[in-house]
Amino acid sequence: MFKREWFEIVDADACPVMFDSLVRAWDFAGTEGDGDWTAGVLIGQKGLDVFAIDVVRGQWGSGTRDERVFATACQDEELYGEKVQIWFPQDPGQAGKGQAEGLVMKLRGYRVKYEPVSGDKETRADPMASTAWAGWKQGRRIKVVRAAWNRAFLDELCTFPNGKHDDQVDAAALAFVKLVKPKKRVLVA
Repeated sequence: MFKREWFEIVDADACPVMFDSLVRAWDFAGTEGDGDWTAGVLIGQKGLDVFAIDVVRGQWGSGTRDERVFATACQDEELYGEKVQIWFPQDPGQAGKGQAEGLVMKLRGYRVKYEPVSGDKETRADPMASTAWAGWKQGRRIKVVRAAWNRAFLDELCTFPNGKHDDQVDAAALAFVKLVKPKKRVLVA
């Protein structure tokens, strides 16, 4: 769904100092040292430019995972102020709702929201893939801030949906949609 040439690696000093909006979205896993990864992707927007700024990921148990989410929220606020929104998916069922509410309480004081996800992963990733393709056609690629995580991030995007993992794709797609999707407007007659 994604091609490497749709993205442009840029140095950190090419990033704006202030973004119009920032979203860090998470995709959770819960098995320490094995299986899927927990991934948190920070996406920023400045005007029409979209930046993949940071990726945090690991194969952590649920306790360590929640501590890393909190530590990342602290770090994001230190670097970018209170502008960063945090989003994560709610697992289905009452247990998932309880888990989501517990994490929101752990992150109290931050701008954090969750929602149940629906639809298949490809459908959820399509808005980001479509925008990346259209931007590439217009000479306005999604910018990826140069860092150690770049290769794993782009490899996962470019093998999706046939790659071994999709955790960074899920997190990036959620962050992207929450960042750029226009808010619904109500027309008054």
